[in-house]
Amino acid sequence: MANLSGIVNQLKKERDLVERQLTGLNAALTAFADVYGGRGTAERKVSASARRKMSLAQKARWAKRAASNGQRPKRTMSASARKKIAAAQRARWAKVKAKKSYLVQATKFSSRRPTAEVLVAPFELSPDVQLHQG
Repeated sequence: MANLSGIVNQLKKERDLVERQLTGLNAALTAFADVYGGRGTAERKVSASARRKMSLAQKARWAKRAASNGQRPKRTMSASARKKIAAAQRARWAKVKAKKSYLVQATKFSSRRPTAEVLVAPFELSPDVQLHQG
């Protein structure tokens, strides 16, 4: 029985220790809640005169937009810029077509479905490079 009472005393000590730790944690949580999140999100107060100024400024922006009939000035692009964009688009399509033709040729010369090795294609082909046909 003496051994059992020793175990009970040890468990009581452990319980007291855990209670003290929980008390400390609760105090820390309360302190953090007061400092960082006491009221939640606070609304910003704007005075009536500031609201009036904002309202007048917005009405002036709307009036300016209405005076110009709501249309922005037409933007034009230079001929050289259009040529650059067209060249870039042709290069993109050439890359897509090269990939597609390579995959079609790979499946055409294979009696089974293409494997991962066949699907890995040199997609950065220059126009003068010929694709290997089996």
